[in-house]
Amino acid sequence: MLQRVCMQLSDLAPNMTLLIAKTITELLCNEYQTSNCIPTTNLERLLRFSTRLCAFAPLKSSMLSILSGKFWELFQCLLALNEFNEVVSNCQEAVHRILDSFLDSGISLISHKSTAAPALNLAAALPPKELIPRIIDAVFSNLTSVEVTHGISILAVRNMVILTEHDFTFYHLAQLLKQKITEFQAWMERVILHNETVEYNANIESLILLLRSLTQIEPPPAMSAMPHRTLKLGALELAQLLEFQEIDLCKPPVLTRILSVMEKHKAVANEAAVSDLKQLILLYASR
Repeated sequence: MLQRVCMQLSDLAPNMTLLIAKTITELLCNEYQTSNCIPTTNLERLLRFSTRLCAFAPLKSSMLSILSGKFWELFQCLLALNEFNEVVSNCQEAVHRILDSFLDSGISLISHKSTAAPALNLAAALPPKELIPRIIDAVFSNLTSVEVTHGISILAVRNMVILTEHDFTFYHLAQLLKQKITEFQAWMERVILHNETVEYNANIESLILLLRSLTQIEPPPAMSAMPHRTLKLGALELAQLLEFQEIDLCKPPVLTRILSVMEKHKAVANEAAVSDLKQLILLYASR
């Protein structure tokens, strides 16, 4: 009911959206600080409530306007926590869902008929540009620190996939992957090894989707006021990501190992993921 009230107030009185956003932010930050920076069930509930509000364009817009400062610092602190219990995990999942909405340019007040410059429209739909590299680093660091089978892992990869949708965010993501290639390769190895030696997990399909998103550009929507993406990784850049620095000559190439996993579990493997993987193999072979 409270969610409905907040959304109706935003629709009926647009000037209320900033007040609602500031109130939610204050509640979140105060709860975290008064608990000695330890996540609580109250913080978890507030974050879950926020995930629903952030998916509503007017409230997202207001929250983005105050994201810099202690609001972002709260998210950064939560994603950096390495003490994984149910409350911490639930808080981190909620943060990823909030970031999902923040990074989704489809959730915005910009009309597809807008005559403003596409770059300005994108800037209005995303977090402040100075925060983008910090968001990417926080998401990536959280991804590489959690168990690969945890739901947080899939949510983090989803946010990285969303970051490939526009040149500005793609550029910063690609830069981070190049700078932290060792960590990225170690994460890939953990994902593949789990699927090879333990059990099939959807995280391997998330890995395929991420690699596909880095190397392929989706056709732009028929009607969009956002800039079209032009950047992607080529065959050589893909190879640099996949050819581990500490090469184990006893193991086949990364994409071949992933294909073996998918073929072994073809009864449950996603057909679209298998098709994407085969395209990646062709691109890798063309280097």
